Amino acid sequence: MKEAEGNDNVKATGCWVLSNLARAEESASNLLKNGAAAYALELMQTVADSEQVHHACLALLCNIALHERIRSELCRLGVVAMVINSLTIFPNHEWIQYTALQTMQNVANSTGLCYELMEHDSVTPMLNAMHYFDDHDELLQCCNWIFSCMAFNGDNGRRAILQRQHHIAKAICQAMKTSPEHGGVQFTGCSALSNLARNADLLDTLVDDGMVEAVTNAMRKHEGHAGIQKTSCRCYVVLAPSKKARQLVKSFQGLALCERVLDVHPSTGAATEAQEAIRLQREMDGGCCTLL
Repeated sequence: MKEAEGNDNVKATGCWVLSNLARAEESASNLLKNGAAAYALELMQTVADSEQVHHACLALLCNIALHERIRSELCRLGVVAMVINSLTIFPNHEWIQYTALQTMQNVANSTGLCYELMEHDSVTPMLNAMHYFDDHDELLQCCNWIFSCMAFNGDNGRRAILQRQHHIAKAICQAMKTSPEHGGVQFTGCSALSNLARNADLLDTLVDDGMVEAVTNAMRKHEGHAGIQKTSCRCYVVLAPSKKARQLVKSFQGLALCERVLDVHPSTGAATEAQEAIRLQREMDGGCCTLL
C-alpha cells in the first residue's frame, strides 16, 4: 500500500483487507506490531479529504480496538483524537460516523481508556451524529453506550459536565423516543440515564430532560426484556430522592409496572431492582401504600 502513492482506491482496499484480518485477536496484535494502525493513522492525516480512505482506516482501527488486551497500545498512537477528528470533518457521512463511533465504543469498554474519551471533545460530535442520523438505530445505540460508560466511570464532576454543559440526557431520551421498538437503544439509554443519576445533584435536570417518561415507555414497550426492565427499575431507584421524579413516576403508574416486573421476571436482577424501586418510592413519600 505504501507504494500506491495517489491511489486512494488501492489504499482503501488494503485497509479493508487488513480490517477483516483484525477481527481475530492474534492477527490484530500482529498488525499492530507491524505498524498497520500507525500507517492507517498516517493515511488519515495525509489523505484528509478522502471519504473512502477514512472509512477503511476507521474500520481497521475499530476491529483492532475490539480486543481488550491491545487497546491501550492502540490508544497510545493517538487513535482517539483521530477518530474524533473524523467525526468532525465528515459530519454528513453516515458510515464514517457509525464506524468512528463503533471505534469509540470499543475504547470506552475499557475503564481506564474511557477517561481518554472524556478528556477530548468527544461529546459534541456524538450529539451531532445522534441529531443528523436519528433514524440509524445502531448508531444511536452506540452513542448511548459510550455515554453510559462515560457516566459510569466518571466522577460526579464529570457527570455534571456531561449533563449540565451538554444535556446528554435530552439526546438520550430523544433517541429512545425515536426508536421505541429497538431494544438496544432502550437498554443502553436506560443504562446511560441511570449512570448519570449517580450524581444526586443532577436528578431534577434529568427529570426535566425527560428521563422518567423515557424509562417508563421503555418498560411498557419491552415487558419481556429482562435487561430493559432491570435498568428501568434501577432508574426509578436512583431517581427516588427527587420529589419531582416521584410525582411523575406516580402519574405514569410506574410502580404498577414494577409490580408487573415481579410477575414476569421473578427471581432475577430485574425483580430485585423492582422491589427496591417500590420500597424507596413509598418510603420517600412517607410510607404511603396507595401509589398504585
